[in-house]
Amino acid sequence: MRNLRWGLLGVFTAALSQTTDTDPIPSQHKPLCHKAILYVRYITDYIRIAQYQVHTSGTIQSIKDYLEDFHKYKEVFQRFRVTK
Repeated sequence: MRNLRWGLLGVFTAALSQTTDTDPIPSQHKPLCHKAILYVRYITDYIRIAQYQVHTSGTIQSIKDYLEDFHKYKEVFQRFRVTK
């Protein structure tokens, strides 16, 4: 599962960052793509740290930070929710 999460982040980042000459990402969508990449990064980091068996004050603070950042960028995908 750990490798799957990092693989997902890598593929997602590559798909939204790299463009070809025939199909570039329009400049108005680049900030949205950046937010989507950050969203996936923070949720995967949150899941990874939350699975630790023992937590210290540092890991708990990291969990809080990742969760806060996750909520900051989640609006990128909220318009695709099934239950609007």
